[in-house]
Amino acid sequence: MKHIKSIAPIAGTIGLLLILSSASFAQFKVPKYGSVSMKEINMSNYPADSSANAVILFDVGSAYLTYNKTNEAFELERKRHIRIKILNRDGLDWAEASIALYRNSSNREKLYSLKAHTYNLVGDKIEEIKLPKSAMFSDEVNENFTAQKFTFPQAKEGSVIEYSYTITSPFIYSLEPWSFQSSIPAIYSEYEVKIPEYFDYQFNISGYENVSTSKRAESESIVFSEFTRETSGHNTQSKHNSTTVSYVVNISKHIAQNIPALKNEPFLDNKENYQSKIEFELQTTKFPGSLLKYYSESWGTIVEKLLEHEKFGKQLDSRGFLKNEIKGLALESKTDKEKVVEVINFIKSKVKWNDYYSLYTKEGVKSAFKNGSGNSSDLNLLLIVALREAGIDAFPIALSTRSNGIIQSWQKTVARFNHVITGIELENGLNLYDATSNFKALNTLPLGCINGQGRIIDIDNNKWVDLNPNNLSKSAVYAQFKLTEEGKLIGKISSTQRDYFAQRFYNSTNSEKKLEDFKESLSSDFNNGQIDSLNIEYSSLNNADVKFNFNVESSDFNSSAGDFIYFTPGKGLLMMSTNLTSNERKLPLNFHFPKDETYIIKYKIPNGYAVDELPKNENYVSLEGNVQYMYSIVQVGDEVVLTCRNKVNKMLFLPTEYPDFKLFFDKIASKNSEKVVLKKI
Repeated sequence: MKHIKSIAPIAGTIGLLLILSSASFAQFKVPKYGSVSMKEINMSNYPADSSANAVILFDVGSAYLTYNKTNEAFELERKRHIRIKILNRDGLDWAEASIALYRNSSNREKLYSLKAHTYNLVGDKIEEIKLPKSAMFSDEVNENFTAQKFTFPQAKEGSVIEYSYTITSPFIYSLEPWSFQSSIPAIYSEYEVKIPEYFDYQFNISGYENVSTSKRAESESIVFSEFTRETSGHNTQSKHNSTTVSYVVNISKHIAQNIPALKNEPFLDNKENYQSKIEFELQTTKFPGSLLKYYSESWGTIVEKLLEHEKFGKQLDSRGFLKNEIKGLALESKTDKEKVVEVINFIKSKVKWNDYYSLYTKEGVKSAFKNGSGNSSDLNLLLIVALREAGIDAFPIALSTRSNGIIQSWQKTVARFNHVITGIELENGLNLYDATSNFKALNTLPLGCINGQGRIIDIDNNKWVDLNPNNLSKSAVYAQFKLTEEGKLIGKISSTQRDYFAQRFYNSTNSEKKLEDFKESLSSDFNNGQIDSLNIEYSSLNNADVKFNFNVESSDFNSSAGDFIYFTPGKGLLMMSTNLTSNERKLPLNFHFPKDETYIIKYKIPNGYAVDELPKNENYVSLEGNVQYMYSIVQVGDEVVLTCRNKVNKMLFLPTEYPDFKLFFDKIASKNSEKVVLKKI
């Protein structure tokens, strides 16, 4: 930034400003590197979380934008100092560290001042083991990232490990996010950011843990020195001139304390979506002598750039290679819906997914068609090209998969997208399809795609699209059992699974290994019963619909005492326990799709017995009717017939709804565990 020399000095001294965004936070003095205490060494557990395998004692980082007079430009300096207590053997995963360094074709980040030590108790003294340079190695992650990796020497259960480092980066327009929360608890986490007034960054704090922010402003200055020579007659004199440039530095410090571990919980999508962290987005820069420059783009601009990209929008212009292929499908007499099905069948028969997600094509749609393989962008952009050739209005929809994390509304960047699917306009409105899907049915996206919203990449139709399914997916189970006096169960079960139930079933049985695991699971559900004659029928991959049936034979299914037989009619099929064990929850519940499950279970009463006692019929409704459960059991002739129906009418529930939800599930599990009593006549 050579033009900074032309700035006029800013008059006055900037006073210290302190603005607290929350009431206050306790002061914490970061210990010096190496000052490990006996208290830390002797720590055997973390009282706030007895299940913790390790705990972060403190994690302190900073990001400063400073002026480098040698390079005549601002650069980013990032520092980190972290100390961790390993509580048990499972915590040794944290004894392996990795530091990511970014690079492009012309610049790279550099790692400096790396220190790493292990501290162990030997006798009554703390032994310090330094990381040898020979233990560090670089791993080329991809064309843009290198990972500096190392393992702490002699780390074991009870060790304290510590490391610190500095990174200098020329990539000043992208501040790294900072995570206050990880998979283990942290006692203290701090991140300080210093940004000169020339940069305007928006920062966003997300997650469910409290983060306190303090802000202040200080003045800094740069002294530029110049040496000149002046000649008068035979005399030459050297003159030293200096110019001082002052500017405001905006400093923000972000602190979180006693942060719980971010753990997987039942009915959760991607836990990283709820991690407490701070992220930054550069809005503008305004350097002395320069015009204001905008970096935050509009979605209209982003869409335009994507449509002009050689590996995205330009691929949609290539249609000639499919003309004869689509013509050969003889689509003239078909409806638009039938045309879509035919084109999807054709593309899926020609090109297979290589299991890689990408927003951009790898080789291009033409090469993917020729080679019979491609990434997710290759397949979906190829499908769009084929549909357009068939006269169908189709366009790309960019999204972030569930494993990649959700896109926040303030993040106006293509960098968060890692996948593209196909949007199809038909008479019934917008239909969604992913060419990587196992099914050919419309509007049954792979579960990995159901992650908030997707963006239509089309000049005339540039908007967000809700990816969440609205229709109820249905499952119906019919079972016919015979009980014996000796406690044996013999029966047959048949089921029809539709939409996302069908997709889930297919994904859990579409290989020989998965099918064997499925059979073992069924056997376990029926007291290690014998499962045979399993038959699976896919009605049509054009419809997300699957039917299956099997025979089961199980011993010790019911118990007897004197003249009585006791059995649980929902055993093996209905939920009898819940994994919602916590009394409170901070994260939303995500059921992935709305569902409607029906069970009809019939038991033939053994000869010589009659019904003595049946559970009461119940009908539970909660959360404004969004969860419903019906339990009805009656005697019909020589059979006991149980009918159950469970409906969850929406996929997402807030943490504030958790207590009611847990109570609802506890009621269901308790009801399903009740017994029928038969008495000998």
